[in-house]
Amino acid sequence: MTACERGGILPTPLDFITGGSSTLDAANWALADCDIIPVATMFRSVPEVKEVDLSQNTLLTDKSLVPLLQKMKRNPACATLTRLSLRQCVRLREKAIQEIINLVESSSGLSNLKILDVSGIPFPVRLQLDFCLALGEHSNLENLHLADVGLGSNPVAKQCLEALFRCNTLLALDLSWNAFGDEVFGAIGAYVSQPHVHLRSLSLSNCSSAGTEGTDQDRQSEQAKPFKPVNLMLECLSKAKSLTYLDISINRLDLTGALILEDALSRHRSLTELDVSRNPFGSLGAHSLMRMYAVSRLERLHCIESFDVGNARGEAFQVSNPEGVYALNLSLPYHRSILRMLLKYCKRLSLSPKQAFTDCSSNLPSFSEDEDGIFQAAQTPGGSWWFLVVPAQDGGHMIYYIICTCI
Repeated sequence: MTACERGGILPTPLDFITGGSSTLDAANWALADCDIIPVATMFRSVPEVKEVDLSQNTLLTDKSLVPLLQKMKRNPACATLTRLSLRQCVRLREKAIQEIINLVESSSGLSNLKILDVSGIPFPVRLQLDFCLALGEHSNLENLHLADVGLGSNPVAKQCLEALFRCNTLLALDLSWNAFGDEVFGAIGAYVSQPHVHLRSLSLSNCSSAGTEGTDQDRQSEQAKPFKPVNLMLECLSKAKSLTYLDISINRLDLTGALILEDALSRHRSLTELDVSRNPFGSLGAHSLMRMYAVSRLERLHCIESFDVGNARGEAFQVSNPEGVYALNLSLPYHRSILRMLLKYCKRLSLSPKQAFTDCSSNLPSFSEDEDGIFQAAQTPGGSWWFLVVPAQDGGHMIYYIICTCI
């Protein structure tokens, strides 16, 4: 009240300001800088602050947030803060973001922070890696929201994500609305499948940037097909054992992505909720998703505006009758999934791969099995891939003709 009187400011009727609560909950209050100045003054004396929520206050700038964050750092009560949300405070700039980094890095700062939401804040590229490195070293962070912060525009985005996934306590991560390419998506798939990562929730809505599929020579040809960078991550999900929620909506996934999802998630042990809304799967992609849903442990499948749009390019994999000739480029995730699906038929029909695959233009990779029954192909010029197969008995009557080309 003293600060309001000195500055001629009308006090905001928040419970935190009147001393009735240790939580500063001012989400979507249309606060301006003058409203936060008294709050910053209070932080010098409050004994405890559990939460600070200033989300959706789009008028706030560095003028008020920098002093607030600085006073938070000087007060021992900062160590009691468990949740900080500055979501959609879109006018924050470099100084405020640097203060957030300082708070996270400091041993007397946000040491007990569990939830951090800075979605919608345009992060300067030069501070993104420092920010991610600080978060990766945090010992208590569980829920992190980094949607629409411009992370995809950073040439070292892969290193930023590598730093984030070093946080062993992280349970929920939102990276939506950051445009990533194939290299970053491949890295995300590798990170979420690491044993020390215990991520339960992953949101990647509208993250797929445009590209082309195939080699450099293929990309220059008229037959180059649209590449779905997110496909590189999808096939790694079978190893993300702790994942229970996944949001991959609005990523331009088509029937190829649907088949990869069917291959990767049909036997996933923990995933219970999947959001694939607003992807042009079409009717053929819908078949894969419905088969996956029927045999998986999914409880909720969100697929709004997904099945009535989308055009099939080329021939789709026929699960009901897979017999035929296949020309597979095993450097592409969709073709690797087709091969894994065929290997699953080997199991169902008690056929060994040598019996089922004949007239191959190149040798099939050798397999090594892990404890989950997932086989990793030996290193080849085309890369390293996961295959799901079990030892099969002799016998069977159906023969599949396959031509494999490894690039």
